[in-house]
Amino acid sequence: MNVRINSSTFFYKSMFLMITLMSILFLSGCLEKGNQTPLSPSDVLRSEGSLAVEIKFSSPVQAKLPDDLKTLIIKVTGSDMDTISVEYDASDYPSGATLTNIKAGTGRNVTATGVDDSGNDKYTGNASVDICNDQTASLLVNVYLIDDGPSNCSVTINNDSGNTETLNVNLYPVATNATHMMFSNDSTFSANSGWIEYDDSSSYPWTLASGDEGTRIIYAKYRSSGDIESSLVQDNITYIPSSDFFVDSVSGNNTNDGRSWSSAKKTIQNAIDSAPYGGTVLVKAGTYVEAITLKDGVAMYGGCDGTETSSDDRTNIFSAAKLTVIDGNNSVNHVVTGTSGAYINGFQIKRGNAVGIGELKKGAGLYASNSNGIQIIRCWFESNTSIGPGTGLYFKDSINTSVDMCLFKNNTGTNDGTSWGTGLCFDNSGGSITSSIFHSNKGSRGTAMAIINGSSPLIANNTIHNNEDMWESMCDGIYCNGAGSDPRIYNCIVYGNSLGGNGSIISENGSAITVDYSNVDGGWFGQGGAGNLSEDPKFINNAADPDGPDDEYGTDDDEYRLDVSTSNCHDSGSGDYYGITDFTGAYRNDLLTVDMGAYEQ
Repeated sequence: MNVRINSSTFFYKSMFLMITLMSILFLSGCLEKGNQTPLSPSDVLRSEGSLAVEIKFSSPVQAKLPDDLKTLIIKVTGSDMDTISVEYDASDYPSGATLTNIKAGTGRNVTATGVDDSGNDKYTGNASVDICNDQTASLLVNVYLIDDGPSNCSVTINNDSGNTETLNVNLYPVATNATHMMFSNDSTFSANSGWIEYDDSSSYPWTLASGDEGTRIIYAKYRSSGDIESSLVQDNITYIPSSDFFVDSVSGNNTNDGRSWSSAKKTIQNAIDSAPYGGTVLVKAGTYVEAITLKDGVAMYGGCDGTETSSDDRTNIFSAAKLTVIDGNNSVNHVVTGTSGAYINGFQIKRGNAVGIGELKKGAGLYASNSNGIQIIRCWFESNTSIGPGTGLYFKDSINTSVDMCLFKNNTGTNDGTSWGTGLCFDNSGGSITSSIFHSNKGSRGTAMAIINGSSPLIANNTIHNNEDMWESMCDGIYCNGAGSDPRIYNCIVYGNSLGGNGSIISENGSAITVDYSNVDGGWFGQGGAGNLSEDPKFINNAADPDGPDDEYGTDDDEYRLDVSTSNCHDSGSGDYYGITDFTGAYRNDLLTVDMGAYEQ
């Protein structure tokens, strides 16, 4: 018997079919079946990247058909014979289709057509066989998908953006002849996505390996319908963590990464510890019962409502809905411990209780020692107690400090003679205190502020009112003590405190104070004196309700504003030294005629 093999191949929609013709020839004794031998491998016709034909005498193999193939149509045709065909449901076709009574002759064409779920002729393959004996034959045709495995494989992270601020990224897979894909953060695929259906029409969300800043690599591999896997492909991206961290006392969790409101930290300290140098911590309104230590180069912002993406988005930070409280619960010596390069803005700091010994009796609200460049902006120190100086805020051996737009209220120094500067104390320290309010504090000398041991801060545009030296009846305003304690006081109102005009500003033991363009109850007769007043500043409603009817500091109804129609403090300050913004955060527009006190009308 002569069997001649012809190969005819073509490509269709990147998928391939192979037709195996297993010739079971019933030749009426012309050739015994036992004499049939398989073709050698060299006789198998295979063309890479196209349809291939394989003809041999052997048992049929199990078919591996495309997942979307629904129907198989197999035909045998020839110029001198009728077409013989058979149609199968693909799910009923495990191993082959038999076509009988094939007339002997040359050019017997066998075709297979695969119809998909939509009724399209999607898969095709064909072969040609010459049956040279004048007999009929039965052909067993086996159809399966040629699968050379995935090719042209790649993966990119975030469309090759190069850098990412978050570990949550998008992967963009690309492969030819792939049905599934798998991703991993390591080349061993010890932890992986599992095999997921391949789809190159959309991105795939992925979380990169955790850790510090640096390069992250993602590995991918692909699988074809014949379960042939590709080699590994990879892409890398540089992880530069976002400098923003978010805190929410209600819905936050310290196991979260803190990179968004939805994954916020629960405590402020945890966020501070997580933030890198140059980082920012945004804290949602609420009460945080904890003691915290600030961090060099990390900025903290309270007064958030949980929608902000930056500190610039905050509004009305002292409103009831935005108030962000760090509460020492009367159980800690320092509610906040400062450090060089730290920045804190928009917090109420309350109920510190500095009743220890040494440094632990100072700075119940905020304590900063040996600090350089700490900035404290728009903070509210209230209801702190101490037996030492600086009940609200205490600076020790610190330089370049900045306190601006802050409120010191209802702080209490509880020890006769040592709780100096109940609101604020500069101890051998320099810097500035501007556009701030001191009212209703009770303590010893310098109930609002004490400047001691060689401190020389700038004190500008502050309002000091209704404070009480309840222990010594000596100084309820600003107290200076010691050689080198030479503060410069400009544009301030120190008026209406408990001692009247008898203790507004006191200087002792070699301190040298300069006071200009300020309204000082009882007058000032020391160094300076230019532009000073000593008269009722004419606060709105005599400041009977300091935060006004809306019970919110920093708004238009605050009663420490001046009655511009009657107050001589209006437009009487100096533009040489001033708080750039007033207590509300509004810029002082006309710097030649600034108001005295914390507010600019």
